Amino acid sequence: AICEPNVAVIQSCVLLGDSNLDLIVGKEGRVTIQRRDAYGNDCPSRQGQLAFRCTIDGPGLAKCDVIDGSYGRSDVVVKCTIIGRYFVSVSGGEHMDSLPGAPFEIVVTPSIAAGSACVTSIYGAQLASPDSDALVAVAGDEVIANVSPKDIYGNATSFTSDQSIFFTAVMDDEEYHFENRGGPRAEATLSASFQTAGSYLLSADAAEEPLAGYPRILIVVPGATDPSKCMVFGEAAAGVRVG
Repeated sequence: AICEPNVAVIQSCVLLGDSNLDLIVGKEGRVTIQRRDAYGNDCPSRQGQLAFRCTIDGPGLAKCDVIDGSYGRSDVVVKCTIIGRYFVSVSGGEHMDSLPGAPFEIVVTPSIAAGSACVTSIYGAQLASPDSDALVAVAGDEVIANVSPKDIYGNATSFTSDQSIFFTAVMDDEEYHFENRGGPRAEATLSASFQTAGSYLLSADAAEEPLAGYPRILIVVPGATDPSKCMVFGEAAAGVRVG
């Protein structure tokens, strides 16, 4: 005699392996469910088999689907773009009872920094006008650039050891590089001081990508008058006649 599995019931179905997932944003994660009958026997894939429904709850929009496979198994596939803790619920059967072991947890962490998504703050220079992207700085003053790393989805992250940040200003074929002050990988700080007034093309790259809003113009204007640097020209240089 051949004894075959009965129909699958949600109360006997199981999650295979470790159901708690650690994911990186934008990457898919999978958890496999094995269908079993009321006596614990694995059920094969067949027509009219027990269907599953999944939902996901967490800090951001996320995708959650059930994909049926062979041997009576189905994969719960999830994908998130916001970091945080998510909980996946799985139900099935006529009354949509909960799957044992569900909801299960997913922890989503940020991806690597993307230059186009990083946020830059400039200190020591200001906009030339409200409707202009050009920056204005005073000769001799320090210009500081802070770059906060973000992944491609806008999540706060950290620069990896092999990701570099560059700020470069060019005027009349002369190239000036901002000095990287180092510090924590959660933020990059660079600075420069310009002695020569003029119009510079300011470029910025992080993680081998241009930062958003760059290149842009940096206008350096003369600083306050320094008497020790002033020069006298013309007739005054010949002296002053008294009487």
